[in-house]
Amino acid sequence: MAVYLYSGGTILDATGAAPKPGHALLVEGNRIARIGPEAAVKAYADHNHPGYVAIDARGATVMPGLIDVHVHISYGDITSAEELNIYTSAEYRTLRGAHNLKKVLRAGVTAICDPGGTWRVSTALRDAVNAGLIEGPRMVAASQYLSTYNGIGGVFPVWVEQPPSAFSVLCNSQDEMVAEVRRQVRDGVDIIKVAGDGDIHRNTDVSYGSLTPEDLQAIAGMTHRLGKRCTIHARGNRAAREACEAGFDWIIHASYITDDTIDAFVERRTPINPTLSLLANIVEWGPDLGAAAVVVEHMKRELDAVHTNLSKAYRAGVPIMAGTDSGQSSVPYGEWHARDGRDPGRDQERGVRA
Repeated sequence: MAVYLYSGGTILDATGAAPKPGHALLVEGNRIARIGPEAAVKAYADHNHPGYVAIDARGATVMPGLIDVHVHISYGDITSAEELNIYTSAEYRTLRGAHNLKKVLRAGVTAICDPGGTWRVSTALRDAVNAGLIEGPRMVAASQYLSTYNGIGGVFPVWVEQPPSAFSVLCNSQDEMVAEVRRQVRDGVDIIKVAGDGDIHRNTDVSYGSLTPEDLQAIAGMTHRLGKRCTIHARGNRAAREACEAGFDWIIHASYITDDTIDAFVERRTPINPTLSLLANIVEWGPDLGAAAVVVEHMKRELDAVHTNLSKAYRAGVPIMAGTDSGQSSVPYGEWHARDGRDPGRDQERGVRA
């Protein structure tokens, strides 16, 4: 069993306690055995593990690993819907995903949630990490989004057949939705991901989607009956509110929630994952990434809405989950995970509310 003594740095234990300079941390195998003043921890290590490996942490902060609840490991830092849905094989995406998991781990992220992607890449990579075949953070994984024609997963014109490589499965009836939940759970997912509405830049306002409250209740009911959790892409108020009321475990984005919806979230203690870095980075660097001016303008509007609405939700007691939406060109793997941990009401960073 390998034993490591980290000394000389500042310990941040993430309990809310103040940082502790001059403290040390002793790791036995995969277990933290001691944290305390450097002299005391070193004396314990010298007595019990004289062959330990000493790590000089002077000038550094020793802290728990980060958690990013929104990493699409099968995406590949995409720049277009075609690149995401068509161009690369399952085999290549899996190998690329293994490479990118190392980037995420090296950035200090030791646990991620992958809320949806292409093929069966995410669950395969999760299993490979668990088996010790590849290096990567601990993962919980979804498969393809459940989407109607009117959600974010309805990418292609109706005269184009949905390719099996797409990040979504089209389900336009409640029976199809429930059957897809059953199929994905049988296939080994941890999470069901639903496309509740669209993206703001596709229309002049939020795309409302077409899922009914009954649809959402059926999806959540079957997911929970099978012992899994469900989440939903919901930028608009209606989809976010109805998913919250249907019992979804957390809501992604929720940019345009209103005061009465915030009350519903508080009552049910339903968390929100805003994906702030995705919005902020497109606003800052969208033209450099090839984003159209209309997309950047709509993202600015959404970021302003997030700053107002989610700051209010945070102050009201709604839990906020840190997650970047990594896997897209504006939030590449391994680069932005720490930034998304900021409170939504914080001051602007480099001129952008983030």
